[in-house]
Amino acid sequence: KLNFAFIIFVFISFAMLSFSFFIDLYKDIKDMTDYVYHSSEGREYQMKNKNQEGQMGLLKTELMKMTTVLKAEFNISARLLSKLKHEQKIFLNDTISDISHQLKTPMTSLMLLTDLMYNDLDKEKKIEFLDRINAQLSRMDWLIKSMLKLSKLEAKVIDFKTEKVNINELIRRSISPLSVPMELKNISLNINGDKEASYIGDIEWSSEALGNIIKNCIEHTKEGGNLNISYEENPIYSEIVIKDNGEGIDKDDIPNIFKRFYKGKNSKSDSVGIGLAMAKSIIESQNGDIYVKSEKNKGTEFHITFHKRYN
Repeated sequence: KLNFAFIIFVFISFAMLSFSFFIDLYKDIKDMTDYVYHSSEGREYQMKNKNQEGQMGLLKTELMKMTTVLKAEFNISARLLSKLKHEQKIFLNDTISDISHQLKTPMTSLMLLTDLMYNDLDKEKKIEFLDRINAQLSRMDWLIKSMLKLSKLEAKVIDFKTEKVNINELIRRSISPLSVPMELKNISLNINGDKEASYIGDIEWSSEALGNIIKNCIEHTKEGGNLNISYEENPIYSEIVIKDNGEGIDKDDIPNIFKRFYKGKNSKSDSVGIGLAMAKSIIESQNGDIYVKSEKNKGTEFHITFHKRYN
């Protein structure tokens, strides 16, 4: 009888702890949902237990960071809007519509996952859903930042630095964040050029442009492929050529690949279509040009030219 009573006691204690855990989990999910709702309506809302530890605390922190960035960017956009001409206001309105359209899919997924969290699911499933919610929030954060950045570029409200940029250093800086995906696909990298070659521009923005182009090449190159980057400088311009031996670009897509939101026939399912558009805007804002040559199943070449500046 004592053993049976002990087992019953342990079972009841475990059930109460589990019930308490899921009650707290539901409260946290509802708290975050209310926070997102009030923030989207422009109302202040203090999230509870925002400094708690663990995965839930990390998720709340990332959610608040994303909201803070959105509010800051919205305030900047509002100030700019008051100064813009009629045509620029139309442009900004179209951009906001584009952002809303691009956010529909991850927002729908986020709402569905949140609703499912209220079902009677085991702990492992709920943790899986939390991870997926976190992934969707991260994707939305990246998408919003990229869209706002592209919009500022196209509205020409960014002041680019005019400093001497060493091309070899630029390439190294652009490749650094992409070393892991290159290693995973066992892609060989070859860099050739005069290490003293340079141009006048902004190395931070240029590395973002170059990184987007190189990332595109990596994504469309098969395992064991090659990526060649060459560069040169002459009295008229400095040129960087990025060449892969991947799947190539369909000839019908070539005139459109630098347009925002354009997705070619070989685009990945999670592609948004702003990387190359952003690269083009950055390069052209620094007295440069970019064009592409490609042949199906034989590879692609991106030619980036920065023209000399003479007073």
